[in-house]
Amino acid sequence: MRPTPDQFSFHFSDISMPLRIAAVAVLSVLAIVGVGSTARYAASLPKTPTNTQTTTNTNTNQNSAPTNNQSNPNITQPQVNTGGSSSTTQRCNTTQRNSFTSQYNSQVAAENTRHQNVINFLTSSGASAAAIAAEDATHSANLSSINAQYQNNLRSINC
Repeated sequence: MRPTPDQFSFHFSDISMPLRIAAVAVLSVLAIVGVGSTARYAASLPKTPTNTQTTTNTNTNQNSAPTNNQSNPNITQPQVNTGGSSSTTQRCNTTQRNSFTSQYNSQVAAENTRHQNVINFLTSSGASAAAIAAEDATHSANLSSINAQYQNNLRSINC
């Protein structure tokens, strides 16, 4: 006489393969979401040229540079005499300076907008404090780079 199979008995091996498939599916979805979030974050970063100069300016509260609205477009700057004629002085062109200042202000405004958008995204997606701190560090570095570029531009026109 043969033993009758028990139709209602449970064997773990009957469900192990579907559990493995479900676990792999869930992990795959989480990996895709993680890669997508990272790609979206990277795409939101500003496209700035690489600057090889290092700066020590860490002031993150830079709203705008002061503008000079004088009627005289040239301001005489004292210069160090390097052996040439002592009667020549180099001038700072306020028209160019105002142009550089306008460029600086628009770059700072764009960086502040980008930073606020990233912070809003990180906050709404429940990102960790470390992610927000990393964005703050990136924002500070971007502002320092913008300021260094502005100062170099001013020096290039003797302002």
